[in-house]
Amino acid sequence: MMSDVIAQIARAAAELEVELRSLLQLDQDMSQPSQDDAETLPHLLAERFPQLSGERAELRGLLKIGRAARRSEHLSPAVASAALAMTAEFRTMIARLGARAQLA
Repeated sequence: MMSDVIAQIARAAAELEVELRSLLQLDQDMSQPSQDDAETLPHLLAERFPQLSGERAELRGLLKIGRAARRSEHLSPAVASAALAMTAEFRTMIARLGARAQLA
């Protein structure tokens, strides 16, 4: 059961990274996320959308948890549950920002 949750977190975090790259208009050809993505993507998001600078640490942590899930590392049930909820929240926020950017 927990392995299914880990796989779900890994998928959702990978999709989050793709959506972030798209929002930030970064190169989409990178098949593997780089080690620096957990640092770079939150920084670039806060730079582009200063109102989200307070979310930088949470996003960085979430990307690191997603990377751990892709490596099939153990995550506590509480961390796994929080990661799924936070990923959904960030993906919704990114979709809204993308929609606003297209309207501008």
